[in-house]
Amino acid sequence: TVMYYSGIIVPKAMAKVTFLAETYEAISLVFFLRLLFTYMGGKKETVGALKGHQVALANPPICCLVCLPHVTFSKKYLVVHEWFIIQLFIFQLIMGYIDLLIGLDDSHAHPT
Repeated sequence: TVMYYSGIIVPKAMAKVTFLAETYEAISLVFFLRLLFTYMGGKKETVGALKGHQVALANPPICCLVCLPHVTFSKKYLVVHEWFIIQLFIFQLIMGYIDLLIGLDDSHAHPT
């Protein structure tokens, strides 16, 4: 929120501030996942502790979709979600960099 507030104060810096905030969020998710693995004793122990538990997909923000099934936790489930988080980090970096490059080009700006 402090980063976005500084972007409001200096509007020309908003693209850079947004890039930094979104990258920080993606990095935080990756580190939170690593913290979870460390807390549980590693990936194998995490899978062992949670294997067989039912995971409800109808949680906020998609809680209105009550028809979504309950998924049984497995190693495959963990690996897929780990890759989703890593993919988010990579995607945020690439798209943020492209957004910054487009922002450097003033040809798309509206004439005043």
